[in-house]
Amino acid sequence: MTAADIVVILGGIALIAFLAWYFFAPQKATHAQVEGGRQVVDITVKGGYSPSLIRVEAGKPVRLRFDRQENSDCTARVVFPDFRKSASLAAFGTTTLDLDVKEPGEYSWACGMNMLHGTLIAEAPDGAEGDGDLDRAKRGETALASPEQGAPRSSRRRAASRKRTARPHGRSGSGRGSMPVTSASGRSSCFLAR
Repeated sequence: MTAADIVVILGGIALIAFLAWYFFAPQKATHAQVEGGRQVVDITVKGGYSPSLIRVEAGKPVRLRFDRQENSDCTARVVFPDFRKSASLAAFGTTTLDLDVKEPGEYSWACGMNMLHGTLIAEAPDGAEGDGDLDRAKRGETALASPEQGAPRSSRRRAASRKRTARPHGRSGSGRGSMPVTSASGRSSCFLAR
């Protein structure tokens, strides 16, 4: 083995280590700044969302300002499925989106084509209990109850799953049931007859 071979091997190892760090290292979340009683976060949209991980306090209004610095079709819309909200983002402009985050939890967002993603982490206010399931149990609610708009995705999935299992099969009259179709993200998107 020559010195050139050793240099190439060491360079390859260094490149692999850099790529592993770049793609798999934990991200640091950006905390919202409070302006006029609202939590405000400025997000730059250019080939992705920066920052793509945001921390806010649950129970306080949130304002997200998307500064879109491109005109790609993919970033023309931002979708918050957990809040049932979306907004068209003006090319080379700033678009404001207000959210009412009531419950602590993780809420994802994506571009209109579901290729670019971000996460909004709502934390319990200081001094409040951080266990949302315990808080719901004290109020007599269950995770399987129909969630309100803005509930964390995990409780919505459980409620949707419960509703699907209770739904009668064979509504088409053919005597055959229905089968959920799962997208690449793992979410059940629709039902097709078997």
